[in-house]
Amino acid sequence: MGLFIKIDYLPLFEEIKKERDLLDLLSDVQRELNSFSRLKSSKLSHILEFIEKEVFDGNLMVGRGNVRYLVDLSKAKGLIEEYKWKSEKGCQSCVERAEIHKDNVIYSYCRLTENEKDVDAEKGHSPKIERYSEKSCKNKIPFFRSIKEILERVD
Repeated sequence: MGLFIKIDYLPLFEEIKKERDLLDLLSDVQRELNSFSRLKSSKLSHILEFIEKEVFDGNLMVGRGNVRYLVDLSKAKGLIEEYKWKSEKGCQSCVERAEIHKDNVIYSYCRLTENEKDVDAEKGHSPKIERYSEKSCKNKIPFFRSIKEILERVD
């Protein structure tokens, strides 16, 4: 079997607060992986593929032998999933989704066409939120552009 090293990737930040953070994350992962292995591609979309797999493995030459290593990218993947939640999902990624906090319960509705009175207290959300929770309506205004859209401009 030989030597094996497990390495945890620790992101530069704990939360993606702006679109630029996504590019910074991908560039940092790329830089770190390049410190172990010459990547065949410099495209950030390929780095995203590594992150989505959660691991990157390879071999280092040490003296006359190889040392196998595995880079755990799960923390970076968590940030990518958070970004997708704010850009590509249903109503939860829309700036027009409003929340009401009452008695430790969160109720939500769409500010574009609804108000607080439209919330079904038993369900915790309005009819529009229920209808478009998985796939957005045509009026959705996401917090961020999609990852695909951003990477098309930089790759």
